Amino acid sequence: MDEAIHKLPSSITGTNCEVVEMTEPSMTQLTNHHIVLSADHISKSFGGVKALKQANFNLQVGEVHALVGENGAGKSTLMNIIGGIIKPDAGKIVISDQEVRFHSARDAQEKGISFIHQELTLFPDLDIMSNIFIERFANQRFVHFVDKKNLYQQTAEILQTIELDVSPHTKIKDLSMGERQMVEIARMFIRDTRILVLDEPTSSLTDKEVAVLFKLIRKMTGLGVAVIYISHRLEEIFEITDRITVLRDGETIGTFATAELNQQSLIRHMIGTKMEDQYPKKTHRVGTENILQVNGLLNHKLRNVSFSLKRGEVVGFTGLLGSGRTDLARAIFGLDKFQSGTILINGREVHVKSPKDAMRHGIALVTENRREEGLILDKSIKENIVMANLKKYVTNLIFMREKDQDQDVEQSIAKMSIKTNSPKQLVKNLSGGNQQKVVIAKWLVNQPAILILDEPTRGIDVGAKHEIYKLVDRLAAQGVGVIYISSEIPEILGVCDSVVVMRKGQIANKLDIHDVSQETIMNLIQGGDESGTSCRVG
Repeated sequence: MDEAIHKLPSSITGTNCEVVEMTEPSMTQLTNHHIVLSADHISKSFGGVKALKQANFNLQVGEVHALVGENGAGKSTLMNIIGGIIKPDAGKIVISDQEVRFHSARDAQEKGISFIHQELTLFPDLDIMSNIFIERFANQRFVHFVDKKNLYQQTAEILQTIELDVSPHTKIKDLSMGERQMVEIARMFIRDTRILVLDEPTSSLTDKEVAVLFKLIRKMTGLGVAVIYISHRLEEIFEITDRITVLRDGETIGTFATAELNQQSLIRHMIGTKMEDQYPKKTHRVGTENILQVNGLLNHKLRNVSFSLKRGEVVGFTGLLGSGRTDLARAIFGLDKFQSGTILINGREVHVKSPKDAMRHGIALVTENRREEGLILDKSIKENIVMANLKKYVTNLIFMREKDQDQDVEQSIAKMSIKTNSPKQLVKNLSGGNQQKVVIAKWLVNQPAILILDEPTRGIDVGAKHEIYKLVDRLAAQGVGVIYISSEIPEILGVCDSVVVMRKGQIANKLDIHDVSQETIMNLIQGGDESGTSCRVG
């Protein structure tokens, strides 16, 4: 890996995107602990709601600095101000001892700020090379002089550096979510980056890809690049960062050396109270009857998958990316077809050929990618919550029962603790955690008997996670059967009653949660058995 880093392409430098060799930044005369960026007394309001209240943040040369806080704490607003996307109402931004005023994201880029967002900004129908060098192709005066052969070679070298074994000709739509995230990260190599902002960079990465990313981060900080690291994965923050700044309700609570804190003290700073148990005590009891029985599902990604789900049971599904977890959820919900196999609900075979069939049989699916598949971002909270249940409110072909809609939406907002000043607020203006709550609320209005949750806590804060854990327990106590898909093994152990490990489109094992440990599950995921020896998948 170290050799690969040193073999970065040498033809990408400066403002013309001719850089990928990581030469010393122009700020090398600065010493460590020198403040390269400071945001002083930043305030910002949206429609009367104060997102930031005189927040402060500073960044030192060569450090990895975590910015943490619950969803809605103001992290994204502060980073969007630093990135030139929005303007502050008050306060100032200082870079290398000079106050700056950004009018656009391009202004920030010209000051050496690179921003890798949580939500990917790639073009699915273009190949990897075109996405990495998209700014060059956007220049119409220059596009006819582009040496594509050279750019493909440079892209191949970048992909080798980040250990992504795919062709630079591969289209983005043909990559997994994790591979797409790595391509997004690869874009930073073609800019003269002095300050790198990483917003949930590992949310779709495998453990191997995370390790590669961390090596790249350490290499960059060793060359003087300063990194702002935003993540809800606290274990990553303690592994990779030097300092931590905590935001709460738009205010800076404090900045701490990472070594001064542990997870519990950090959570206490983030939420303002002590969270005794990350996972709430289970109150539900697993029933004796199967609410769902899946027998021998087979398609191009699933290989003879069979399992059962009891009434009031929470079954956790885990495995590596591409193991078949999401593919199974999509097949059960009617999004993907299967060549053979049966689905039984309450002992009776049902035919699920579309999501409409699934909903009619009481099945709901909260998808992994909430922004693309679960929400209409330009619609209001109310419109998103009722859109999956419009038949419930129809009086005739013309009129809708608005009063019933309003009542259900108000109840959903209260039950899910969605932070908003109005049901009319656009979903795109909500924090990630509150967006996820809207997706779940949309399906709960229909009172499903079987709820499938695919990575329901990805990219949301510890407080919002805790609320979702409690919701799952409450639904199970009401008799709902829950399929809980997660890459976070501690989460599976803390929330579920049993765990199913998938590998290569098959179920490797299903075990009672009391009979397994984190090490056991990790071993099964990698291809061993409970004792640590290798086993056949069957």
